[in-house]
Amino acid sequence: MRRPSVASVLTSNKMRVRLLFFATLKDIVGAREMQIEVPVGATIADVLTHLERSYPRLKDYRDGRQ
Repeated sequence: MRRPSVASVLTSNKMRVRLLFFATLKDIVGAREMQIEVPVGATIADVLTHLERSYPRLKDYRDGRQ
């Protein structure tokens, strides 16, 4: 994966997050990994909310509910 230049990192208001999925979560999203862009300063809760919009079944696995 190519790393962004320092200039683009300093001027961007988004960050790219690489996500890895295993077992049931991999089956739900249909991929072993994906990258998403979120605003700089986003929390893991923000990332989960972003994913749950596209994959509503993930809500069942938040906070160890499954």
